Amino acid sequence: MRKASILVTAVFVCLPLIGNASAKVPPPPDLCQASTFQHFVGSDVKVLENIEFTEPVRRITPDMFVTMDFLPNRLNIKINKNDVITMVYCG
Repeated sequence: MRKASILVTAVFVCLPLIGNASAKVPPPPDLCQASTFQHFVGSDVKVLENIEFTEPVRRITPDMFVTMDFLPNRLNIKINKNDVITMVYCG
């Protein structure tokens, strides 16, 4: 019985610490420079034609199959069926 009460006490002491640990994780760095291209959201995809990207770029269109691999330096650009940029993010 003593072991059970020690375990219960340990759980109640440690749970708040575990919950706060995830809050202290810093956001991932902007390795793909997505913040630089956020102003294109809402623009026609043609604005990207003359841009030379230094990192890998993936243009994601509707009904396009994409892999689930995460490359922090790859810029993902989501484009809707009207050729409008809807999201820019790393991955």
